Amino acid sequence: MPDLYENYRIFISSPGDVAAERQFAEEVINRINRSCSEVLKISVSSQKWEHLPPESPHLPEEKLQDLINKEVEKSHFFVLILFKRYGRKEPGHLKSNTERELETILKRYETNPQIRILAYFRDIPHNPDPGDQETAVLELRNNLEKLGIRYRNYKLPEEFKEEFTHDMYNVVLRMRLSPFKKQALHRFFKMGESNRPTYPRIAILFPSVSRQFMYPQKDKIWLKRLEPNIYFEDYKALHKIKKLLSFSGFHSYKTFLYTDQPSELDFMNRVWMCFPRSRTAIKYLDKVGETRRFHFDFRKEIASTLYWKQPDGSNYAINSPLSLYLAEQRKKMQVTGEHSGDLRRILAKDYAVIARFPDIESANITDEGYLYDYFFAGIRGLGTWGAAWFLDRKSKTLISYPDQDSLQILLEVTYQDGNVTDVKDVSNKTEQYFQEQSNVEYIRKQITQYKEREP
Repeated sequence: MPDLYENYRIFISSPGDVAAERQFAEEVINRINRSCSEVLKISVSSQKWEHLPPESPHLPEEKLQDLINKEVEKSHFFVLILFKRYGRKEPGHLKSNTERELETILKRYETNPQIRILAYFRDIPHNPDPGDQETAVLELRNNLEKLGIRYRNYKLPEEFKEEFTHDMYNVVLRMRLSPFKKQALHRFFKMGESNRPTYPRIAILFPSVSRQFMYPQKDKIWLKRLEPNIYFEDYKALHKIKKLLSFSGFHSYKTFLYTDQPSELDFMNRVWMCFPRSRTAIKYLDKVGETRRFHFDFRKEIASTLYWKQPDGSNYAINSPLSLYLAEQRKKMQVTGEHSGDLRRILAKDYAVIARFPDIESANITDEGYLYDYFFAGIRGLGTWGAAWFLDRKSKTLISYPDQDSLQILLEVTYQDGNVTDVKDVSNKTEQYFQEQSNVEYIRKQITQYKEREP
C-alpha cells in the first residue's frame, strides 16, 4: 500500500514591493518538501493570486471576493508579507487583492482563532508624510496586535528568509506531530486500570444495522458477509474514535457489537457509540444519576428526542432538524434508484452529545482512581459523526473545559456537500434557540443562503 501523505496548502499574500521575499518564501517551501516529505509524509504547496487561472478583468467585486475566499479557505496557512504597499487596485475595483485576502482570513480568524497566520513586516524608514499605502500598512499592524495575532519585523529580505525558514519548520513539525492536540486528547481520555488486568483496557461498543432494514431479507444473508452492516455516519464516528485513541497512545482497545459484549466489560473503560440503541449503555448511563444533563429514550427504529437540562434545572426537548433539511432540498431531486452525487450537495444540521463520566462503583476494582464511560450519540446519525469530528478537528478546544472527571457537551453539527463542515458547542443555548433552528421558515432561509454561495 502506498504511503499516505498529508498535504498542507500555504496561501501567500503580498503586494509587488516584496518580490524578493515572495521568492524566498517559495524556496523555503520547496526545501521543506525535499527535506521533510519522506520523513514526515507531508507535501507542502504554496498558492498565490497570480498562480490562479486568468479571470475576466471586469468581474464584479462580489464575484472576485468569492474567488479569493475559496482559495484562502482551502489553505492551512496564511502568510502575509508587507513593506510599504497595501496592494494595487485594479481599474474599476475598490480594493486590492491583498486587502480582499486579508479581509477573508481575518473574518475566519474571528470565528476560529486557531487558524495559522504568519505575518511579516519589513521595517519602513521614518517618513513624516506617509501616503495612503504606508498608513494602511501601519494601521494593519495595530489591528493585528488588537486581535492578538503576532507578527515579525525584519530589515532585509535575507533576514526574512531566515525567520520564515525557522517559522515554517516549526509550524509544519507541530502540525504533523501535534503535541498540543495530543495533550488535549490526553486530557479528554481519562483511562483507569482495574486491578484485574484485561485485554483490551478500552471497549468500544457500537450497533450494527438491524437485518430488517437490509435487502435482501433472506435467512442466509450472513453466508455472503464478513461483517454486519453499519450506518455510514456511525462508521465515520467509529473510525475517528479509534484513530484518536491510537494517536493519544491508547492502543489497548477493541471494538464490540452491542449484541456481543465482552464478559469482563465491568473491568474495562467503555466507549459507547450511538448509546440510545443499547439498553446496556443506558444502564451504565443511569448510574450517573441526577448530575447528568441529557436524556435519550431507548430507540430501535425511530430517532429519539434529546432532552437537555439547563444549570437552573429546567429541561427542554431538542428535535433534530435533519429531516426538514432533507425534505426541503430533496423534494425536487430524483431520489429513486442508485444514490447520486446530487443527493450529497445539500445543507443539513443535527444535534449530538459527548459525555465522560467516572464509574464510581469501579473504585472497588481499581488500584487507583476510576474506570470511565464515554458516551457519543447524535439525535440522528449525522450528529454521531459530528461528535467524533468535533473531538478530532476541534480537540484543542477541549483545553478550555474544566479538568474534571465528568464532562457533558451539547453540539450542533453542520453538513455541506458530503462533509461535516463545522461543529460548535451549544450547551448554554436557550430553548428558544433550538425552536428557531427547527422552524421551517428559518431552515428555508438557511438553504437559500447556502444555494446562493454555490458556484
